[in-house]
Formats: sequence, C-alpha cells, structure tokens
Amino acid sequence: MFTPATSPQTLLDRANAHIRAGDFAPARTLFDQVLKLAPNNPELHLHQARLCFELCDVDASLHHAERAAALSQDNPALLSKISERFTTLGANDAALDCLTRAAKRAPKALQPQADKAHLLQMLGQFDEAEKIFRKLIRKHPEQTELYRMFLGTTKLGKGDQLIRQMLDLWKHPRLNDQGRMDLGFALAKVMEDIGRDDRVFTFLNAANGAQRKLAPFDRQQRAGELAQYQSRQDGGDFTPLDCETPTRPIIVSGMPRSGTTLVETIIARHSDVAAGGELGHGLTIAPKMLGQAHISDIPPEKLIAWGARYQAMLRRDTQSTAPEVTDKAIMSHLIYGFLHRAIPGTRLIVVHRDPRDMALSIYKNLFKPGTHRYANDLADIAHVIKEFRAAITWWKTRMPDAIHEVHYEDLVSDPEPQIRALISAAGLAWQDACLNAGPASGKVKTLSLEQVRKPIHAGRKEAWRRFEDDLAPFITAWGDTPWR
Repeated sequence: MFTPATSPQTLLDRANAHIRAGDFAPARTLFDQVLKLAPNNPELHLHQARLCFELCDVDASLHHAERAAALSQDNPALLSKISERFTTLGANDAALDCLTRAAKRAPKALQPQADKAHLLQMLGQFDEAEKIFRKLIRKHPEQTELYRMFLGTTKLGKGDQLIRQMLDLWKHPRLNDQGRMDLGFALAKVMEDIGRDDRVFTFLNAANGAQRKLAPFDRQQRAGELAQYQSRQDGGDFTPLDCETPTRPIIVSGMPRSGTTLVETIIARHSDVAAGGELGHGLTIAPKMLGQAHISDIPPEKLIAWGARYQAMLRRDTQSTAPEVTDKAIMSHLIYGFLHRAIPGTRLIVVHRDPRDMALSIYKNLFKPGTHRYANDLADIAHVIKEFRAAITWWKTRMPDAIHEVHYEDLVSDPEPQIRALISAAGLAWQDACLNAGPASGKVKTLSLEQVRKPIHAGRKEAWRRFEDDLAPFITAWGDTPWR
C-alpha cells in the first residue's frame, strides 16, 4: 500500500518540480524510487536517461535509453524520442534502429523515415538518405520540408523530374509561408546547381521574406544583450584563476558560414583534441550559475564551479578523455572574459571571412527556427557582421594577447603556414596529421555537413561575384567599411 508521500504520482510531481528548478540530482533520486515501483515503464526510463545526461553520467543515461528502447515495442512516437536521446549520446546505430522500428510500426508515418534520412545525412551516408527521401517525396509530394532537407546534400541534374514537380508546387495557390520558405530555399539551391543563377535570388528573396514573417529580427534586443555582457566584464580582472582544468576548451568563434567548421576540423586532427561542434554550454549556464553580477563581484569559487560544470558538459558531449575540446558556438565571444578567468588555458580562435561571401551563404541557408533571425535580410546581415567585428575589436583592446585570428581566404589559399600558426595558437604541439584536413568521419551537426568532408581547396572564395547585382542591398548597407 502506498502512502501519500510515496505514491508514484507524488514522487513524480516532486521530481518534476526539481527539474523545473534545474535541480537534477534530487530529481534523479526520485525517479530511481519511481522506477523501483514501475521498472518496466519505458517513458520513465527515457526521463531518467535525460536526467542522467544533464548530470553528465553518460553510462547511466545510455543504460536507461537502452532499457526504454527494449521496452518500447509498439510505440512509434516514443521510439522516435528515444532515437533523439541515442543521437545525443552518440549511439548512432541504436538511434537508426529505433527509427527503423518506428517506421515499421507506423509505415504510413512520415516523421520517423524523414528523421532517419536526416540522421543518415549527418553520418555521411548520402546515397542511403537519398533513397529514403525520394521515396517519401513520391508518397508525400506536398511536404515542402522534404525537398529542402533532401537537397541539402544532393545536386539534381537539369532533367530531374523533381525540379518540375517543385516548380509546379511553387505556383500552388494554397502554399503557405512555411511551405514557401522550405521550397524557396530548395529551389534556389537547385537553380544554382543547374547554372540558372538568374533565378536563384527570385526564390531566395521569397523564402527569406516568408521566414521573416515567421521569425522577425530585433536589432535593439540583440545589441542590448551584447552591451549587457560587455558591461559585466569591462574593467575586470581576466587573470586565470588557480584551479584544475581537466578539459581545456578551444573556443572557435565566428559568424555563421565563416569557416569555423573547417578550422575546428583542422584542430581536431590533433590526437589530443576532441571536436565538440556547436556546444555553447558556457553561455547557456552562465545566467543561472553566475547571475547578473560584474565579473569582479563574482567569488572565485563560483567562477570555478561554472567552469567545472562547463568542462564536464564538454566531456559528456564528446564522450572523450582528450585533454582539449573544441567548441565553436557562435556567441561565445559574449563571455570571453569569464572563460579566460575561470578556465586556465582556454584558447580563443576567431575566424574571419570576406563579408560578401558570408552574406551570400547566410542568406542561402535556413537556420534552426528562432536562431540567426537577422539571416533573412541582407541589410541586417551587414549590420550583424559589423557588430561581431566590433565585439572582437572590443575584446582585443582588453585581452590583446588572448585572441588568435584566422582569415578564411588565407587558410584555403596557403594552408600550411596558417595551420601551423593555428595549432600553435591553440596551445598544441605540432603534429603532421593537422595538415590533413581531408574528409571528416563521424556525425557532423552543421550546415557544412557535406563540405566539411571534402579536402581544403581555394574554390570556395569569392562566390559572391556570381551574384553581385543581387547582393546590392548588402553592399549598400555595408557602406565604406573595409571588407578585410
């Protein structure tokens, strides 16, 4: 007989209250108690897998995810959620298995198969992904997101029937903003691939216009966030604190499409480095752990605890014991001072690229909803690139010896001296393997998931010249500011 204090629902309510407060350890203890009462409940195991992950206990998280998968025989929706947890844990085969099982249980459902195809893309299995996408498009020709996802890693020939199918769908009177956004980005890529540059911006402008309706951009809000973080660090002491650093972060910052993925790939060829990708945990946990105080008013032990938590999350997400981990989160420049002081040995790498090439690439890509809201307007893109440059200049006046800058054009034109300087700036001993930035292996969670698997070459420079007239709003907004 359960008492009111020990009933499963009471325990779950208490656990969820801890989760809402961000207190994961007591929530995990309460879920352990519930699991003793209901050990064969797959949803409970999935929740516990998430809590263990938040607490950086990867082995326990994987154990509960595996239990959830074993107990979820006939629930496609749950299998898809479990697949997401396996993906986060890097258990790609288990994730694919869950999505395969979900598709078999619900053969008419679109999402499990689309998710499987997308995961195959991230794993570099483009041919297998293409087979699934083409099959899904035949069955669901009105689902515009499928075209965009599929064409992210595929080039169509001029005679491919999908092109006519997409153009017909583009004219459909009931195509909504979401559909126009998805299909517009897909058709813009197709037009570029088949050499119809004159039609690329017709679709890009429409797609970005639809996106802007769905996710408007507020310049003042973004500027306010930047100013707040700068004011909290300006005039502070950035001298590294005396503490242990089991995992040293190598921060690779830059605007989207600037070449940060390439730079991370080069650094991660080093045997002492694990590639983290776009993690950004330091910034995410800063408000809760550091509050809104100025850096000078934050007790050293609080900064050290924040840094230790960030390092634990780096190890968790890479599942590596490597002493260095790269993190190329876009907005890390907001907390350079905190990072430099709280984690001794942190290295700061900034990647620059010709703004015209960045603007073109940003405007051509659809980012995760709600992120990079400036990306759908060429004048806003110019504003944000200038804002980023100014922020880096601001930091260089305060930590002049802490930041190493890489210019993408120099890197792809003359790799070896640039790579040698990069590896030195990252605080690493030289290894010849760093010169081999050829095809990456493993999962790539970035818009560069196809390009990063190719060797370094100089052919990616000055792509903007093909669309110089279309980029006129950007060039006008840029004004007389030097490009370099």
